[in-house]
Amino acid sequence: SERRTAVMSAFRQHARELVEIEAPETGMHVIARLADAVSEPQAADIFTQHGLPAMPMASYFMNKPTTRGLLVSFANVNVEKVETQSRKLITAREASRQL
Repeated sequence: SERRTAVMSAFRQHARELVEIEAPETGMHVIARLADAVSEPQAADIFTQHGLPAMPMASYFMNKPTTRGLLVSFANVNVEKVETQSRKLITAREASRQL
């Protein structure tokens, strides 16, 4: 899908040091594997604030999570804006250093 490709491309170009993006063959989400120093809840908040709805993967585990990252939706992503949104995420992260 065009949206999935746009999201993956933008993150690989602008956020390589923060996330590793994986995309299942089907569905409307990508998985953003976070760098060790990045907080899942704070990252999810920043992603969502910048137009990329995200949920911490830990919220999908009944027991202790076996992996870290975010489930990022691209269902409603505006392809023309995803590049700008990914750059804003990095700028927000660098400005706050809260992640």
